[in-house]
Amino acid sequence: MGITGLLPLLKDITCDVHLRSFSGKVAAIDVYCWLHETVVFCVEEIILGIETTRYIDECMKDTDLLIENNVQPILVFQKKLERKAKVESSFANLLLLRATAS
Repeated sequence: MGITGLLPLLKDITCDVHLRSFSGKVAAIDVYCWLHETVVFCVEEIILGIETTRYIDECMKDTDLLIENNVQPILVFQKKLERKAKVESSFANLLLLRATAS
């Protein structure tokens, strides 16, 4: 996902910073990227057809980390694919419920 070779290309103009340096800011998050990365935590359950929300739980850990560092997350579900509409809706609802419960 993303643009191949982009990060190495930008290496000279980037620097490492702690998340708390963004305290008081707002961050828009492409949640599909996070879901894509976190699905590896429960790939066995998915392959075996076992119901799981571990990948959502992992996304929420990252969301909670932002909130703990006073960064307001905006979770964005940008892609619109007809066959994923039902799944997308359930992801969005669960993440919204978890984020507002904090």
